[in-house]
Amino acid sequence: SRLDYGRWLRLLIAGTAFAAMVAAVGLPIPGADRLGLGGTAAAQGIDIDSFYDELDPYGQWVWNPRFGYVWLPDRVSENWRPYTVGHWIYTDEYGWYWDSYEPFAWAVYHYGRWGYDPDYGWFWVPGDTWAPAWVQWRYGDDYVGWAPIGPRRGGYAYGAPDSYDPAIAESWVFVQPRYLTSRSIYRYALPAAELGVAFLGAPNVYRPEFRGGGVFNFGMPRDRMMRITKQPIIVQRIFKVDRKGGRYGKFEGHEGGIQVFAPGFEKGAKPNRGPKKFADSPFDLKSKTKLKDTFKGQPPKGWGPGAAEV
Repeated sequence: SRLDYGRWLRLLIAGTAFAAMVAAVGLPIPGADRLGLGGTAAAQGIDIDSFYDELDPYGQWVWNPRFGYVWLPDRVSENWRPYTVGHWIYTDEYGWYWDSYEPFAWAVYHYGRWGYDPDYGWFWVPGDTWAPAWVQWRYGDDYVGWAPIGPRRGGYAYGAPDSYDPAIAESWVFVQPRYLTSRSIYRYALPAAELGVAFLGAPNVYRPEFRGGGVFNFGMPRDRMMRITKQPIIVQRIFKVDRKGGRYGKFEGHEGGIQVFAPGFEKGAKPNRGPKKFADSPFDLKSKTKLKDTFKGQPPKGWGPGAAEV
């Protein structure tokens, strides 16, 4: 079922008043994790609950008992997986940056985590820390692959992950190295059922690095890529901006590079409200992101369980 915004606002106001009353006498606030009571607004950038409004046109929010409100895309193909519609750009400061024209890309590929559940399908958990891509890598001379880091702790994804494992084995996307920078990378990705073929051809592991409060993701080394493919890889420069708009070419104050909308969030800030529209249960939705093609056999250690096992 769905709550209209006016009713939700009334509930929130009443809940806030109740929170103030019980806080005054030191009592716990029932349901505070769901209502977002006691959260602090971001001092700079945008509030973490702004994700609700920004992503609403492109998918559906649904309540998850473990992670809170999670988002499911609904304007994607039935064979869609995270980090498949787009291409990789090598940047001078951050390493490999995932660039996608999907209208929700700025949020779901650079903040938060991707999980999978047989009832929900693929779902995105909001987070407060920007990264060029929240993925880990495997690579070798035959294959290079990446997988979104799965959610682990309950609630939203704050700061660095405590585990780099993907939610399921089918999170992995593998291509031959020569296709890594292709703008049609999804055409060359191995089907989920054939991912085991790539395991022996990608023995090296890389995980994101955290330095000075920033996230860096260098993945497969650029010089190794050029040696294998015998093709140059252009190095781009990222310029973070506080507005959406054009991404490439010359723009005010800079000669060229890629312009990235990367709003800041107060670290650890909790949402102050819920989505204006949401489903109480995944059974109220018709998810298009449930896997049709699943891994065959036992996934290698560290790949996450197979979707069939989940």
